[in-house]
Amino acid sequence: MDKFKRFRFFFYLPIIIIGLLCTIVFDWALYVQEEKTLQNWMQQIADAEILHLNRAMDRYINISAAIEDHLMENRGLPPGDYMRNLYFYSMSQSLREIEIQTAPDGQVRPIYPQSGSVLSGFNLFGENQFAKRAAYGRAQDVVVIESGVPMADGTTGMAVVRPVFMDRTADKSFWGYIVVAVDQDKLVHEANIDRLDQMGIVYTLMRKGYGESEYTLIDTNQNSTHRAIDAWSTIQSSGTVDGDEWRLIMHPTGGWVNFWLLFISTWAGLITTFIIAWLWQRNKRLRFIGETDALTGVFNRKGGDIAVDKYLRTNPRKSAMVIAVDVDNFKIINDVYGHAAGDLALKTFVRDMKRIFGANAIITRNGGDEFVIFCPYNNKEGVFNDMRRFTEEPHIFGFNDKEIHFTSSLGCAAYPEQGSNYGNLCIKADFALYGAKIDGKSGWRKFDSSLTELRHRFQFGFNLSDMANGMPGAMIVYKADKSGKLLFASHMAIDFFGCTDWDDFMKYTRTTVWKLIYTEDLQYVRSEIKRQTHLEKNKNNIHFVNHRIVTKDGRVREVEIIGRLRHNAFYGNLYYVTLYDREQKLENLSSDKHPCKNKHVGMKPDEKKDDKKFIIKGL
Repeated sequence: MDKFKRFRFFFYLPIIIIGLLCTIVFDWALYVQEEKTLQNWMQQIADAEILHLNRAMDRYINISAAIEDHLMENRGLPPGDYMRNLYFYSMSQSLREIEIQTAPDGQVRPIYPQSGSVLSGFNLFGENQFAKRAAYGRAQDVVVIESGVPMADGTTGMAVVRPVFMDRTADKSFWGYIVVAVDQDKLVHEANIDRLDQMGIVYTLMRKGYGESEYTLIDTNQNSTHRAIDAWSTIQSSGTVDGDEWRLIMHPTGGWVNFWLLFISTWAGLITTFIIAWLWQRNKRLRFIGETDALTGVFNRKGGDIAVDKYLRTNPRKSAMVIAVDVDNFKIINDVYGHAAGDLALKTFVRDMKRIFGANAIITRNGGDEFVIFCPYNNKEGVFNDMRRFTEEPHIFGFNDKEIHFTSSLGCAAYPEQGSNYGNLCIKADFALYGAKIDGKSGWRKFDSSLTELRHRFQFGFNLSDMANGMPGAMIVYKADKSGKLLFASHMAIDFFGCTDWDDFMKYTRTTVWKLIYTEDLQYVRSEIKRQTHLEKNKNNIHFVNHRIVTKDGRVREVEIIGRLRHNAFYGNLYYVTLYDREQKLENLSSDKHPCKNKHVGMKPDEKKDDKKFIIKGL
């Protein structure tokens, strides 16, 4: 399975399948075309060979006809010099002998030649197969051709046998036979049939004589190394010579197709297929990389625009919701847990989007923690329920054995009710998102005409650092547990404790708020905060405590603090504290004209007499 996955990673499977099918079809077409071309070529050769054979046999038949004419003119006198002239003018290597046989009294008498005949025992008036064929020709007054005629030198020849009648009247006076003996092998060579072997063609030459029912084998080059000739895989050509039917059957030695050509064609098709499949898959991966966010696997802005545009072109009247969404306080996750945790948060965020909004939703990451969801719908209320669920349910992921929770906010604009341009709808959804954040985050809001870009961008012109450093007092945030771990201190707080920067401040406090409180007041501060927490009227968990602190240079300063206990999704319970210098406060309120003049504000009656003996015991 892993090998198959690696294969699919490099090659586009549909192209492989199509390429293989095309290769098979091309090979089959090549096979058929190659076979057809070769068959046409061989058919032309076969027809030409039969034509050559017919011409060669016609020559010897014509020789026998010329001798017959001479005998008729000379009333059966031996041809003499005429025969020698025929040998000369025939110019044939195949012609072995011309013989004339008569048997008027039943005794065979060769008239020419009178002795030394090459036709050993070729008696046309006896009881043998040659005599029967000759008798058939005599009875039908036709030329017959005998094959397999034994020669005196042990070779096999062919004989053209022509019956001669001196009287061509109705009674027909039979006179004898004219026999033209031909060397069978040289005849095949003369007709160029034996050259087929050099051309890589297996052939068989057969002949069926006039009046015969079966073919007689004349010549063949077929042997044990050649494939047997099958009727369905052969080329046949036939011709007729004076009633004899000649047939030439051929097929190529190596078959009808050049399998080397098919082999090369197949490999060329496979190589081409795999190259195209690799290039296709490579381009597909490049398109995927160019249109996909590498971290979350959803579309980047370019890919999202393409996907939404394609959807709108195919579904122009289908309702959809354009949703702008981001992570609440995403910077805190990165700052506290690191960017690795931030990456996990984004992956979790996308996972929850897919789970709640479904597979049909087109999710785009615009950058950072900002996403746009294009969500087609049939039921608008169903989409609103999904958005409500998405913002109300916490998103949870694990990091370093910790379970981290975070929330999200979103804004939406409806297509096509609030616009048909996707880019404008994204802007409207973005306005609605910031409206949701102003309303308190972890919620959602629909776009409406009351939202304007100026209003919302103006309200978000301040960041947390500006707000904290602009507060009228030193601001500190720490964990509401035994550790009292410091999470934040404004610039005024760092200066108040005599530190130069955050690192100097953390080094001085050893990261805990308890190092800032005067040792003798520490137990009192803890118990007082606990007491005020349990007050029935203190529903907002606000605490007021006066105590002493110790600065980095060792000075003890009296402060008044206002703190509030709040739960945070990332850190748990936190204290948000603002503290003031008590002495500065009293100096600012020392004016005689001030209606609330009292430098002992917050002190018990028995502590008003001597400021130097002031001991903080409570609110």
